[in-house]
Amino acid sequence: MRQFLIAIVALALCGLVTAEEPEDPYLWLEEVEGEEALDWVKDRSAKDTAIFEAVPVYAEIHENQPGDRNLLSHTIERTTHAEPESPTRSSV
Repeated sequence: MRQFLIAIVALALCGLVTAEEPEDPYLWLEEVEGEEALDWVKDRSAKDTAIFEAVPVYAEIHENQPGDRNLLSHTIERTTHAEPESPTRSSV
């Protein structure tokens, strides 16, 4: 019985020692004013702006209804099927 309890305690301790939380791949974004995060945002913004400007009716919509983001978003969704890019350090 004693050996059984020792084995249980040993297994529990091993679990505590080896139970590490997986590294958060987006932890670098937590520093919202950090250079790396700001560089990613600038890069992502430039890519998104290029997508918007590639839509033929973008200029017309932007000039005629600059406050109507729903109309612009709807137009973009109809004309492009690009998936948003996940934030990764390699995309900076």
